[in-house]
Amino acid sequence: MQLRSLFVSVALALGTGLAAPAVQAVPTASASAPFEECGTLVKGVTCPLMFLSDSGLLLVLDNLGGFQLDDRVHVSGDYDPGCFSSCNQGNGCVFSTVIGSCDSQNLGTNYCGPAVPNSSGQSAIITAFGPVFAVANDLTLTADLLPVNQFGYFLASETQAFVTTPPGSVGTLCLGGQIARFAKQVQNTGGAGTFSIEVDLTGIPTTPPSSVMAGETWNFQAWFRDAPALTSNFTDGIAVTFQ
Repeated sequence: MQLRSLFVSVALALGTGLAAPAVQAVPTASASAPFEECGTLVKGVTCPLMFLSDSGLLLVLDNLGGFQLDDRVHVSGDYDPGCFSSCNQGNGCVFSTVIGSCDSQNLGTNYCGPAVPNSSGQSAIITAFGPVFAVANDLTLTADLLPVNQFGYFLASETQAFVTTPPGSVGTLCLGGQIARFAKQVQNTGGAGTFSIEVDLTGIPTTPPSSVMAGETWNFQAWFRDAPALTSNFTDGIAVTFQ
């Protein structure tokens, strides 16, 4: 029986400000499963760096991609829960690792604008912020340049459209197909004329609810009451393609 030896390179120590090398590990004969998740690089007991996923898995990576302790990263590859590693801790390894940043950023491309001006005299806009990875489930939508002290909520669809002055509105509806309404998250624009929500990407309120998957493009828009005509209006739309 061939002895499988394992080695951990510690040539670069933590605390030097340099990225630690990946831990060498040996996969088992059992089949691995696809893996994709965001998380943080943490210090192991015997290994320089390990990956702590958002779901709580502590994993050995075969490629650290130059990232360092406490960096937030997105990891994909082949997950082997029974791999052999000298880390002596954790829930397995990820092989053929593809690693990148999971930091939040402004997302998407605005379309269907500018929106019809509302009673503030401005065209309302929508922005999306978060990591581009659907698995991170961390998306914030914000509507700005709205009339003050009015109510509204966000909409979503996988289909774009351009419907001028739909019933009850002076604005343009930028969504088509099955439209999800975040009506349980009604917001008030307050004195600043803005509102925002954190979107649960695992439960977009379609019928039945939808989970956003990597490779899908979702379109978002905000609907809001307008004054003094007691009508409604919309922001422009934004299209976000998730990875």
